[in-house]
This record gives sequence, structure tokens and C-alpha cells, in this order.
Amino acid sequence: MADFSTIQRLYDTGQVGYCILGLGRKGQARKHFSEWKQRRGVQTWMVTNYVWSCPRWGRSSREHIRTTCQDAFAQLHHDHSAKYLAHVLAESEAILGNPQGFLEISNKYRVLFDGSLKKGEYFEDQKYLLREIPRIAEFLAQGRTKRFALAAQSLRLRQIPFLVLSGINLP
Repeated sequence: MADFSTIQRLYDTGQVGYCILGLGRKGQARKHFSEWKQRRGVQTWMVTNYVWSCPRWGRSSREHIRTTCQDAFAQLHHDHSAKYLAHVLAESEAILGNPQGFLEISNKYRVLFDGSLKKGEYFEDQKYLLREIPRIAEFLAQGRTKRFALAAQSLRLRQIPFLVLSGINLP
């Protein structure tokens, strides 16, 4: 068990990263949070801030987000930010074209996909996930795989504002 000073340093580190992210410096925040697996006492909200800072375009970026979310669920106690991670994980499975992975996530974390947003849960400009993930899960439950593919494409297109706002120049 870590002593109080270690816990305080870790909490302060999380708050510093949160502030960097709040300034819109996603690259710096991502670098700050990137070693979360090597730190003891990390909380889910810290990983959520890391995921929030990650790029969302390209297959490798989405695979990294998927792996990070899976690792957070496997290694950490779930706090108020678990709902966000579950939605981003499901979104990543859909965008990566993995209906089986999406279905596994939607079944495993079914309680988190109720469409509601409670106090302290953070989605900011991704509130559409609260509506879209359960809708896409319903398509798969009904065996409507073409509708799943169309909905996944729609989720991909929703990433365009992230590209524009980040100022990334793609080839």
C-alpha cells in the first residue's frame, strides 16, 4: 500500500495532466499521462483523460485507444469515468469494423449503455455516443449487420471535427 505522500503526488500528477488538457494542449497531456501503466494508484479518470487526449484517426490510433480502454478495465477500479471508457471502447470496435468485439463490449458493460448522463460523468462533445452505441448494439442484436456497418461509418465521419480542431495535416 502506498503512503499518503505517494498518493498525493499521483493525484497531483493527475490534476496537472487534467489542467494541461483543459488548456487544449492534447499532445502535452498525452505525453504526461502516457506512462499510466507504470504508476501505482492510477485511477480510471486519469486514464480517461489520457484517452481523451489521444488522436482518433487512423487504424493504429483506434487500436491504441481500444487497448488502453481494455487495459484500464482489466487493471483499475472503475469510477465515474468508466461509462465514457466503455462508450469509447465500443466506438473503437465499431470503427475498426469488429462487430463481434462491439457485441462483447455492449453485453459485458450493458449497464453502462443506458443512454443517461449522470452528474460527474464526462462526455463533452461526444454525447452522441450515449445515443449511438445502444442503437448500434440493437442493430447487432437484430442481426442487422449492414446497419451496423453504416452506423460504424457514421461514427468514423464524426471524427472529422476532431481532425479539423486538432490542426492535423493528413497526406
